[in-house]
Amino acid sequence: MKPDNGLYISKSNRRGVLLLLLIVLLIAFTPRLYYFIKGEKSIEVSQELIIESQKLSDASVKRSRKVRSVRKSKFRSPPAKFDPNTYEAKDWMKLGLSQKQADVVLKFTQRGIRTPEDLKRIFVISDELFALLKDSLVFNAPAVHYQQSDKPYEKKKVSVELNLADKEQLMSIAGIGDYISDRIIKYRERLGGFAFKEQLMDIKKIDLELFSRIEDQIWVDTDLLRKININQVEVEELKSHPYISWNVANSIIKMRLQKVSFTRLEEILESALIDRELFEKIKPYLSL
Repeated sequence: MKPDNGLYISKSNRRGVLLLLLIVLLIAFTPRLYYFIKGEKSIEVSQELIIESQKLSDASVKRSRKVRSVRKSKFRSPPAKFDPNTYEAKDWMKLGLSQKQADVVLKFTQRGIRTPEDLKRIFVISDELFALLKDSLVFNAPAVHYQQSDKPYEKKKVSVELNLADKEQLMSIAGIGDYISDRIIKYRERLGGFAFKEQLMDIKKIDLELFSRIEDQIWVDTDLLRKININQVEVEELKSHPYISWNVANSIIKMRLQKVSFTRLEEILESALIDRELFEKIKPYLSL
C-alpha cells in the first residue's frame, strides 16, 4: 500500500536513484583516477630520463675538457739536445712559439744566455714550454754581446722603479730621453703597471740594444700593479687592456655569467680562447 504522502519514493525507485548516482560518480572520477595513475608512471620515467641525461652531459663535459686540454698543449719537445744560442726563429717556431715570440727570444740569445735560468727568465718562455726544454739544453756557443757605443753617456746611472717614476725620473735613466719617457708612461697606464721590466721592449724605439743598456738601472714593484676584478668588470673595460682582445674579454664575461662568479683565476682557462701562455701573461693584472 502506498502512503498518502505525495513525496513518497518507492524502494525500487530509491535503488534506481542510488545506482544512477554511483554511475555518475564513477564516470566523473574514473578519468581523474586514470590520469593520476598514468601521471605517476610518467614522473618515474621522466626522472630516469633526467638522470640518464645528466650522466651523458657529464661525460660530454669531461670529453670536451680533455679535448680542450689537448688542444691547448701546443708546445713540443725539441728533437734532440740543443744550444738555445744557436737556434733560429724557425727552430723556436717548431717548438710552438709564434713568429713574434721567436723574435723576442732571438733578441736575448744574440746577447748570449749561459744557463737554463737565463732562458726561463725570457718572458715569452712559459713554464709549460720550459718544462719541455730544460732537459735538452746545452750551452756550448760563446755568448754574443752587443758592442757598446763609442759615444759615452753623460748621465750617471740610477735605480728607478718603473711603476712610480714620473717623466723626470725616467729621463734620469742613461739612454732615456723625452720621447721614450712619454711612451713609457702612456704604455704603463694602458697596462696597469709593469709586471716585469722586459715589457719595455713592447714599446716602439726600445729595442734589445737599448734595453741591455738600461736594464740594470730599472726595477719593478709588482705590488703597485692595477688589478682588474674579473667578477665585477664589464667587457668594454676588460678589452681596453693591451693583452686582452674583445673576443677574450667577451668570453670571460660569458663564463662569469654562467658561473655567477669566479672562485679561482685559473677558471678562465676553460675558455677556448685562453691558453696557458696568455693566462700567464694577463694573470698579474687580474683579481677576484
